[in-house]
Amino acid sequence: MNVMSYFSDLPKQLIIFLLIYAFSLSGAFYNHVSDIIKFGFLPYHQVPLWLNIYWTSLTFIEPIAIIAIVLKKNIGIYLCMAIIVSDVIINFFSTLVYFGGLRQLFDFRFICQVVFMAFVLSTYKDLLKRTAK
Repeated sequence: MNVMSYFSDLPKQLIIFLLIYAFSLSGAFYNHVSDIIKFGFLPYHQVPLWLNIYWTSLTFIEPIAIIAIVLKKNIGIYLCMAIIVSDVIINFFSTLVYFGGLRQLFDFRFICQVVFMAFVLSTYKDLLKRTAK
């Protein structure tokens, strides 16, 4: 079955929003997998174990969210929201505490996360309402 057939009953705008969610999570998944390939399992040695476990766990949670966006849209939307909100909060904290303070918050990758979080927070309610079955 074609992936797009799972979206055939939705308006084009909602499909675009869900694809933005899925592609953004795919990029984050790629980054986490790359880190594991380069540096091994639990690759973030410069931070406490709990933070290392959190970031590494995203490697497994992000693809689940992507699949859920396709198969169980509401679950995928909630997972995406939980991932991006927790990641921005944790990245903000870790940047201040472990990675050099405020100027690192202007890193392009962090800014992209914040923009994506704003997008998710501004669209998720409508998506949940319009994808509910």
